[in-house]
Formats: sequence, C-alpha cells, structure tokens
Amino acid sequence: METRFEDPGASDPATAGRPDPRDPVRVRTLWALVGLAFLADLATLPYIDSIRRDLPSGATLPEIGLRTAFFTAAFDTLILALPIAWFGLLFLPKTGLPGAPQLRALFTRTPANPGAVARGFLQGTAIGVAVALTLAGLEVVGPEIKAIVEVDAPSWWRGLLASFGAGVREEIWFRLGVMTIALRTLVEIGKRDSPATWMFWTANAIAAVLFGAIHLPQAKMLVEVTPAVVAMVVGGNAIAGLGFGWVYKKSGIEAAMAAHMATDVVLHVIVPAVAPTG
Repeated sequence: METRFEDPGASDPATAGRPDPRDPVRVRTLWALVGLAFLADLATLPYIDSIRRDLPSGATLPEIGLRTAFFTAAFDTLILALPIAWFGLLFLPKTGLPGAPQLRALFTRTPANPGAVARGFLQGTAIGVAVALTLAGLEVVGPEIKAIVEVDAPSWWRGLLASFGAGVREEIWFRLGVMTIALRTLVEIGKRDSPATWMFWTANAIAAVLFGAIHLPQAKMLVEVTPAVVAMVVGGNAIAGLGFGWVYKKSGIEAAMAAHMATDVVLHVIVPAVAPTG
C-alpha cells in the first residue's frame, strides 16, 4: 500500500500546502536525517581512502586523517544534507510523496511499517543484480567499460560501509531533495493540488540523471572518460535512480535508502567476492 505524507495543515484550506517549518515533528525528522547523513559521510571514508591508494599511476588524492575525516563529514553535512533535507521536507505537501514515514511514526509514536523498508531492500537487491548482469554483458563492448568493471574493489567491509553511506547521503540529496523539489515545482507551475503521473516521472528522471552524473568524477579517476564511459556511468546509475525514486514514492525515503544500500551491497560486496578481479 502506498504511504502518503500527511500535511499537518491540510485540514485548513487557508494553510494547506504551506506547512509550518517549525513543526516539531518535521524538525525532529530533519535532524534525524542530518545525523544519519553525518554518519554516512564518515562511513564512506575508508572506501575512498582505499580507492585513493590504488589509483592509476599519476593520479593522487590527499591522505585522509581522523581530524580531516570529521571536518569533511561535518562540512558536507551542514552544506549539503541539512539545507537539502530542509527544503525537501518543506516541499512535500501537494507532491503525494511520503517523505520519511518511518521517522515520522517514531516521533509521533504511531505504528511504523518496517515491512516497507524490508521490501525496499529486496527491490534494491533485484536492481543490483540487474545492474551487475548488465555490466557483465557490457564488458565486451569496449576496453573502457571493461577497465571500470575490472578495477580492484576495496575490502568487503569498506564496500559495506560505503553502501550504507551512499544509500543514506545520495537518497537525501536526490530523492528527498531534488526529486521532491522538482515535483512540487511542477505541481505549482501546473496550478494543481496533486501531481499528474508525467510530473512524477519527470521529477524522478531529473533526479536520476543528476544522480548518474555525480558518478563521473569517480570514473574519471579510474579510466579515461569517453562517450562509452559517460553513457555507461550516467545511464546505468540513472536507471538505478529511477528505481530508487519509484521505491521512494511507494514507501518513503527510508525504503529508498534501503534499496540503494542493497544495490550497492550487490555491486561492491557480493560481486567482488564471487567474481574477484585482478
């Protein structure tokens, strides 16, 4: 069953769609998301450090110390996660999107739906398997794609931490943030009280393409960026992003995070374990 965000001001026509940003439940949800984003930032650092040490000859990244790690995580959280989550939660009314129903249930002391998160994890596992099989098929397309697939993966525990980190951070940025804001903007432009189906898929596609594009800098560190690499990196991640957006619409941002984590676990933990490269 689809879970929908309940607008606290919906019962009053004069305030419907204009929620109070000081709503205590909204504020607690915001800070819970910000806290998760901070932990997620820290969780990605061992993976990044491992990649840094194994970059192709001539490419370098600065060493990550403990103090630098905390400063970087705090900076990224305050500059990115905090404002994006704030605007995302504020723009939720009229979108038909559920926001963060599990956190909202926690802070309103109402029954949660952990089954939705479990389904998200299973859906993300299916997405991860589909992506892995696609990559295996694309290895024969060209040397650039084969080079990306054959990059030595960091240890399993680094991949597991990075899966958690990417699942939390990137879903806050792109689904709760970009997708929600884009959808609300389309609804307002169309002067509607709820989105049309095409509006949802347009907002989902915008977020998915941007999500795919942010993976290009990492690809550039590993291989030469060619049109084939751009198509694979942006296109592959965008397709996965569309899936995460669909999970978000159906079950909330927590389920989308679980789906994203599961996809990355397949790609960064399971696949390297069963099909080692080198």
